[in-house]
Amino acid sequence: MRAGMLAAIAVVALAGTAVLAAADEKAPAKPVISCEKIVETYKLNKSVDETSDTLFVDQSRVAECLKAAGITPNENDR
Repeated sequence: MRAGMLAAIAVVALAGTAVLAAADEKAPAKPVISCEKIVETYKLNKSVDETSDTLFVDQSRVAECLKAAGITPNENDR
């Protein structure tokens, strides 16, 4: 009886793992926000924080893109 119950639990666990793996394969990739879009948004609102919040990207990514574009954001803005 105990062996049968353990086998049933193992089957359920394996089935759950297969379902989760299939769901991961079908999940859409996160959109990549280009540095061009980040710089454009920063120029509109002049704020690393607001740009980060608006585009849902890390502030470090905003700062990195601004640096690549030759823009030095206000240090108090980070």
